[in-house]
Amino acid sequence: MRTTLRLGLLAVVLSTSTGCGATAPAPPAPPAPTAAPSSPLPPRPREARIDGVDPCQLITPAVRARFGLTDNFDRRPTTDGLQTSDCQTSNFDGAVLRPPPRVDVRLRLIRDQAAAVTLQQSPTASRVITVAGFGAVESPPQIGPKDNACTIDVDVANGQMMSVFFGNGGNDLPNLSYQLMCSDAHVVAEAAMRQLLAQVH
Repeated sequence: MRTTLRLGLLAVVLSTSTGCGATAPAPPAPPAPTAAPSSPLPPRPREARIDGVDPCQLITPAVRARFGLTDNFDRRPTTDGLQTSDCQTSNFDGAVLRPPPRVDVRLRLIRDQAAAVTLQQSPTASRVITVAGFGAVESPPQIGPKDNACTIDVDVANGQMMSVFFGNGGNDLPNLSYQLMCSDAHVVAEAAMRQLLAQVH
């Protein structure tokens, strides 16, 4: 009887010791983080959303004076189906140019398309630049001569861009070149971005 009791107690002790010494299974490893899709444009220094902004207010008096642009703004939107606010002007005032040659500037605030789309549409002709610290895409005209105009699309906010067009509509500018058009477009874009950043604190 005592032997049976001892054996029973031994079994309980061994069972208890085994249970206390058991190691709990390790928790499953967390899933690997998903990498965010890379952008061809540099990170923005901040968001500069363009909702409710008047594009004509971004063509500054200094820019108009530099290129002889009038303040007779044309706000008719381009019919390409995008959600935009448009402003266009030139140095053509009625029947005279002031001064010649002809200069055309168009500024579009596009609220439903990213600047990276321009790079996708024209990957070989376009190049990535910066405007006031924001990534941008510089590209030639898609139709017609390639040396008389330049467009700069600035990545102002998620899914939004500011598009600046600078062109010599009369093809009468001395030493006309795509590089010259882009240099002038950059002047307009830089001034417009500074004005925009002052408005959207």
